Amino acid sequence: MTCEACTTASHNPATGRFHADCPECKARALAQGRELFESKRAGIKSPEYAKALSQVFGEGNEEAGHARVREWAKKIRQHQKGTTT
Repeated sequence: MTCEACTTASHNPATGRFHADCPECKARALAQGRELFESKRAGIKSPEYAKALSQVFGEGNEEAGHARVREWAKKIRQHQKGTTT
């Protein structure tokens, strides 16, 4: 974990606590955000989500950022269902 909010998120991934300068918090925020939700609903990586990835993780790092967002989304889903793996 990279900050105090990440420490909280290690126990509760769906927490609303974030640190603005933390890359993991940024990934977790996107995992809970509208951009990812809309992309999943449409079944494509929407231009809005692609832009958010580029802004948050930087040009050329979008796929690595997307992988981190997917990991957080999975942790959040598991936490909400009461399961962990």
